[in-house]
Amino acid sequence: MKKSIAIGIEGVPLPMIMFTGDLENSFRSARDAGYDAVELYLPAADAVDARAVRTLMKRYELEVASVVAVTDLVQSDVIMGHPDAAVRKKFLERAHGHLGLAGELGAKVPIGYTHGTVRPGSTREELESWFFAALPGYIEIAASYDVTLILEPINRYEVDYINRVEEALRVLDLFPAPNLAILADAFHMNIEEASIVDAIRLAGDRIGHFHFVDSNRWPPGYGHTDLREVYRELVSVGYDGYLGVEAMPRPSSQEGARSGLRFIEAIEAVVPRR
Repeated sequence: MKKSIAIGIEGVPLPMIMFTGDLENSFRSARDAGYDAVELYLPAADAVDARAVRTLMKRYELEVASVVAVTDLVQSDVIMGHPDAAVRKKFLERAHGHLGLAGELGAKVPIGYTHGTVRPGSTREELESWFFAALPGYIEIAASYDVTLILEPINRYEVDYINRVEEALRVLDLFPAPNLAILADAFHMNIEEASIVDAIRLAGDRIGHFHFVDSNRWPPGYGHTDLREVYRELVSVGYDGYLGVEAMPRPSSQEGARSGLRFIEAIEAVVPRR
């Protein structure tokens, strides 16, 4: 399996980005640490020029596994799970920006915070109805750019909707599309799933991307998750996508990136591939 690592530029309020700042420095650091690809975090779709990113991809021989460029939309409450149909329409109009960027870079796009959370005075069922009203249009726009959307179950302390893999699978069943898959994250799964291995087995070939991180959101090898068994089950279900190190930069960006990759390679050395 190929390995990717999270990088970003200033303006993305997320702690699990290994290299932040100058984009070329981050590409260089990811390459020097031994990764095959980056997961690109941007405050907005227009924060970078696609041609400049493609230049960096070629220079450092890295792919872009995924693009998250919706911070501006989420912070301004322009999301799919909004009660106002006009806002949902605005989200879809503006989605051409980040989906077009992802298409130019050959990257997937996660669905996480853009599906929304339950608002005061509303219900989970209402949130779902709003999200479901917008989702088909989002899938269609993504397909027009040849982009796969990856729906991520996120733990209950961050969002109150789609926390477990089985909940994400229900969405995939209701909206079957070749460009809609699951982003499974070992950190969130450690909190929400009774068994990470069983959840991987349940999702099977519908996993489109996997965040291979430890129980404390540090790089693999610094927590208590049995990542060897996680890897073994990914092999068993035939997963052959990226293992993404979307982790906090601990003990430091350089050390976390390198030691996390060494840990993965040590597992690969002892767990046979099919």
